[in-house]
Amino acid sequence: MLNIRDTKVVSCTPPMLFFHSVGVKGAKASGAKAVAVPSLQNQRNHYYIADVILYSLLDFQPEMWGLPPFEDRIQGVLPIDPLLSNARIGGKILNNIHWVISDDCAYEYIPDQISGIFLGWAKSKVHGFSKVIVATGWDFSQQTVERVMHVHFLDCSGTVETEPVKLLIIGYIRKLQSADDILQALSVTDEDRRIARDALDLPTFSEYANDLHLA
Repeated sequence: MLNIRDTKVVSCTPPMLFFHSVGVKGAKASGAKAVAVPSLQNQRNHYYIADVILYSLLDFQPEMWGLPPFEDRIQGVLPIDPLLSNARIGGKILNNIHWVISDDCAYEYIPDQISGIFLGWAKSKVHGFSKVIVATGWDFSQQTVERVMHVHFLDCSGTVETEPVKLLIIGYIRKLQSADDILQALSVTDEDRRIARDALDLPTFSEYANDLHLA
């Protein structure tokens, strides 16, 4: 299981690779390859000298750098420490996909480095527990960089109204495929849905349905 809160400074043996928000210049000066994960996404331009700039450490593919691949995935999902969001669901985008109204409560416990397609559980007063896919990323198309989050309710039979929802994000499926069009990047595929449904039935992920955070 990967603890997102501990990923601001992670290093591999030099001179192969560095993960370090303030050590990119030093790494490059020593001849090492540098991969940067900015602490604040609106400061990505500060890391232009890095060989690669990632939104999240979860996007890192060690095999691309001659390192052993991660072996922590369970049926295509990387378990992560639970991340809680006290969100307010906004209007429907398509079918059971809704956007999250951005406010301090929605992202209070979600680090800036969280970007990609995730799975988890949701709880609302009207619909109770539901399996969900959470797609989240950053919109750089405007003058002000903004976080965007969509929630796909996988097993909600009724209409999800604009209401408070507790989200518990517990697994990472994949990185976003596009950096230019955030709405396209947040699109959920049939394969994402299949992976999420199957994984959330496994004990590793299903046990969180009764997590105290969602009580």
